[in-house]
Amino acid sequence: VQPSPVVAAFSSRGLNPVTPAIFKLDIITPGVNILAGWTGEVGLTGLAIDQRHVNFNIVSGTSMSCPHVSGLAAILKAAHPEWSPTAIKSALMTTAYSTYLNGEKIKDVATGGPATPFDYGAGHVDSIAALDPGLVYDTTIDDYLGFLCALNYTPSQIKSTTQTNFTCQKSKKYTLGDFNYPSFSVPFQIGLRSTVKYTRTITNVGVPATYKISLYSQT
Repeated sequence: VQPSPVVAAFSSRGLNPVTPAIFKLDIITPGVNILAGWTGEVGLTGLAIDQRHVNFNIVSGTSMSCPHVSGLAAILKAAHPEWSPTAIKSALMTTAYSTYLNGEKIKDVATGGPATPFDYGAGHVDSIAALDPGLVYDTTIDDYLGFLCALNYTPSQIKSTTQTNFTCQKSKKYTLGDFNYPSFSVPFQIGLRSTVKYTRTITNVGVPATYKISLYSQT
């Protein structure tokens, strides 16, 4: 069926209303009309009156996209046991694709037109490309603690979230722009001229290579 894949009409959308500097969503994966294993405890519809019992069912939604990407993460971990969870996430995000082979943008079923990064995030997962991403954004625990400090979390709030005793340094300037995440967004106030600095650290997990960066704007 072409075009394929497409963004499902019910798919979650960005942006991130809590921390706009951290771009959401992350990635899209297969999640529509998946032939999946089905529990024998409930019927096909999940209703109490449904007494039909089967081993498989056609299922759509997060309940299908989540195991898809979890399985891919397990494959990456088996291939690269030394990778951290955040390195695996980065590999999946930075190797995702957002266009078809003919160069057209992935379609959005909700609008009938091209999808945007707020619809697909980094793109549709590519299981083969993720095995060799070249570079990864390896987000550490310190990155997450700094992220909470940038949000002005108190020590008690940090402990309730992380189960860690940590106090933000008063002499250090924490900023969301330093959070070592595989993606980011830059929120600007209309009519306000400003300069924004973001910092990222990348780790080479492949062979030595030269990388070229290209930037483009989307309206």
